[in-house]
Amino acid sequence: MTGISGSSDIAESETAPPMLDFDLSLTKKLLTHLSLLTETSIQLFDENMEPTYACTEPGNRLCQMIKCRHADLCAASDASALQRAKEEPGDAFHYPCHFGMREMIVKLIRGNATHGYLMVGPMRDPAAEEETLRQIRLYAAESGADVLQMEHLYRRTPVFSQEKYEAIKELAFAIFEYAINKNLIWIKHNLFETMIAPYIKSHLEQPLD
Repeated sequence: MTGISGSSDIAESETAPPMLDFDLSLTKKLLTHLSLLTETSIQLFDENMEPTYACTEPGNRLCQMIKCRHADLCAASDASALQRAKEEPGDAFHYPCHFGMREMIVKLIRGNATHGYLMVGPMRDPAAEEETLRQIRLYAAESGADVLQMEHLYRRTPVFSQEKYEAIKELAFAIFEYAINKNLIWIKHNLFETMIAPYIKSHLEQPLD
């Protein structure tokens, strides 16, 4: 039933146990529906910013071609965006990836806690189109990839707009709440944070055994 992906021993030792759990097949189905509406790829990360198996497959074909040679740059771009999502206030933001495509992260917030992150994209940024096409041609020349195919895939990528960003954000929030209410996603509460720590704080003047 769980959809949390396996993490390395190092990652597990450095982060708290994941609090987000979900029905993998049904959660992926919901993400696929959102993907069809938005024409984007979607990946669910847990609250420790670890990727889960809940994602849409296959991903964007242009991104797949770029990752053949730039997987390290793509991974660094994702990690930087997730770290920004963790540190900055707000429930969502959009940003350019290293190739100039527009992506967004939606923070899955309930109460005062962030329980996960949705990474959505890529989208074509009209303001960066000239530079992105230049990068595509440069990449094709260096890698031997079919430049016409890459340009075709780029032009088939949905165009980013502020209106689309707001719509995706609201749909993501609605899906998250729906999934919780239907027990497709559930939140495992941290016993120390929810019960023990508040008790200690309210009884600081008393001896504790």
